[in-house]
Amino acid sequence: MDVPAVSITVTFPSGSADLTPGAEAVLLPLGRALSSPDLSADRFRIEGHTDRIGSRDMNQALSERRAEAVRDFLVRRYQVDAARIEVVGWGEDDPLIPTADEVAAAANRRVQVLNLGR
Repeated sequence: MDVPAVSITVTFPSGSADLTPGAEAVLLPLGRALSSPDLSADRFRIEGHTDRIGSRDMNQALSERRAEAVRDFLVRRYQVDAARIEVVGWGEDDPLIPTADEVAAAANRRVQVLNLGR
């Protein structure tokens, strides 16, 4: 599916889904956009990703928690309707930078936001 998307570099500590103050600052423009009248009827998918440190199952769960953390921030801070946001975790399956197992790659610890339209 070819939809508008933005890759957001969110500062997740390795092995964590906690949003840092830096991550929240990166999410501010997204929150303003999603709560604007121009996008108020659009739906979005937040996709979480990880690097390849840890087990596949752990990374799958971590990627889901990261996507949920971003959704929860947008709902709490910008009152974006949670029903407009789908979350999915891709674990380590869609890296920006391919690496071997157990190689840390901060660029792979990210979320991607896709506009699914109305």
